[in-house]
Amino acid sequence: MEEDGFFDVSDILQSGIYALTWRGEVVYVGQAKRLFVRLYTHASSRYRLRKVTMGKKTIKGSVFDGICVLPCSELELDRREREMIQKYRPKYNEMLKGQMPLPEDIRALLKQMTYVPDLPPIEDRPKVYIRRML
Repeated sequence: MEEDGFFDVSDILQSGIYALTWRGEVVYVGQAKRLFVRLYTHASSRYRLRKVTMGKKTIKGSVFDGICVLPCSELELDRREREMIQKYRPKYNEMLKGQMPLPEDIRALLKQMTYVPDLPPIEDRPKVYIRRML
């Protein structure tokens, strides 16, 4: 079928990471358990920078002219999405707003920190001592 101009898009039938591009620049990175459904939602709200209500969900439209797909398992979605957002720094991702890049010395300190499990739980409320009136 490829000799007739068809190409295989069956990757969108599974879970994965997708990137919306505008003139070759990545403008949004997202994840979906069902890529086909999510990409349809983006395509139907294409070129709208305002919020669009589709059923019970309200989505914000993005201007894009291309879609790239990276299939991966559902277990890897969060990690792979974060990696791609950090790599491409797309302008429409809300996750990036208000974030400043960490200086290298602080990154080095964070890598040295360790997690200590099994600490005693912190009480939800402080102890209140009531004086007795004699």
